[in-house]
Amino acid sequence: MHRHDIELVKKKFEEKDYTLLDDIYINSTSPLKYRCNKHSDEIQITNFNNLKSNSHTCFFCKRKNFNGSSNPSWKGGTVTFDEFLRRCIRDWRDKYLEENDGKCFLTNERHENIEVHHVIPYNPIRDSILEKFNVSKNDRIGIVSDEIRQEMKEMIVLSHLEVRGIPLRKWLHVKFHQIFGNNFTEESFDVFRKMYQDEELRD
Repeated sequence: MHRHDIELVKKKFEEKDYTLLDDIYINSTSPLKYRCNKHSDEIQITNFNNLKSNSHTCFFCKRKNFNGSSNPSWKGGTVTFDEFLRRCIRDWRDKYLEENDGKCFLTNERHENIEVHHVIPYNPIRDSILEKFNVSKNDRIGIVSDEIRQEMKEMIVLSHLEVRGIPLRKWLHVKFHQIFGNNFTEESFDVFRKMYQDEELRD
């Protein structure tokens, strides 16, 4: 992109009393880090399309007005935040299933029980979003408004743009986490794949 493009984007952020933290602008859907000048200790993520929306507001500016069961938008939803956020990344899951022709990456077979493994831990991604809104994974989504839920959805989708997924038979996915737990790196899967190739893993 030309230099004037990033300057125009910065100006748009400034109009909303935000400070853009990125120096590179790729396109209108690419994630951009910024700070609201009223909450300068918090780094947030959006994209230019969302920013241009008249309804776009800092997450923390909104939280006071929209968080809690006293809000008129509260509907007593029964789905947990954990379930909700996982549903929001179904397109991400389907993308990697389609790329691998619906087959397990290791066994090269189709099966009804195939899950998509995150090459970096999912829980920290989820928890960083929940912490911003002062809710826990087991809380019910009815305690926040539709608008806040939409913001959360945008955050989880944007956070997955550069996260690779690997389709695995369920037993292999379970086995991976039995071995490596929930604190692993991308290199952990390389080790796991070698274990499978060396026939060290059994269903």
